Amino acid sequence: MEPACFTLDKKDVFGRSDHIRIMPYCQEDVRLHNHRFFELVYIIEGSAYHTLAGQTVKVGRGDYFIVDYGSSHDYSRSSQLKIMNCLFLHELIDQTLSDCRSIDELMNRCLIRYYKKFSSYTPADQIFKDEDGKVFQLLLDMQQEYEERLAGADEVLRGKLLEIFILTMRKLMVANQNQEICVEDQQSDMVLQLLAYLKGSFHRHSLLADFSLRYHYNSQYVSRRFKQ
Repeated sequence: MEPACFTLDKKDVFGRSDHIRIMPYCQEDVRLHNHRFFELVYIIEGSAYHTLAGQTVKVGRGDYFIVDYGSSHDYSRSSQLKIMNCLFLHELIDQTLSDCRSIDELMNRCLIRYYKKFSSYTPADQIFKDEDGKVFQLLLDMQQEYEERLAGADEVLRGKLLEIFILTMRKLMVANQNQEICVEDQQSDMVLQLLAYLKGSFHRHSLLADFSLRYHYNSQYVSRRFKQ
């Protein structure tokens, strides 16, 4: 029997006037839990098996992820795991979003013009790799702002967090574009395959049906792609 999931409320981690907490943290194993706030986690060093939204993945240095409001996650088999942990409320982005309960809604409302390009993508509950270190540098800058608490700190924190969101959405765009290219390549392979089949079978009356059956394609799809 799996252990029950427990819930962290914002009053468990935030002060009355706080909208964000950010700090490096030595993370040990923790059982399945969710929370009524958002969490951005960056793996500074070490590794662990991380379960998020039902998917278990080994995470290591340079990986980061955004845990959505209410999403369940846990850590297991942690090995010298050090993270940058950024917990934040929707009020940090916009205090008028009192009913906001998802990262998609939060980004859609605060990046209205920009987010339309990414309406089919979501950065929540996915693992990303910070190849160039830009996300980590932004988090380090945020940590310094958080610790110093100078005038305008919340605005600086808000701006840097939004920049992380945008960099992450760019990663999603590239990943989806690459996937579309792979699909197009597969479709091109299918057309080449059909042309080769035509050379040896042009005399057959049911060529389209035979090809589709042999290579497990939908005949209408093959016909449409060939015309294109």
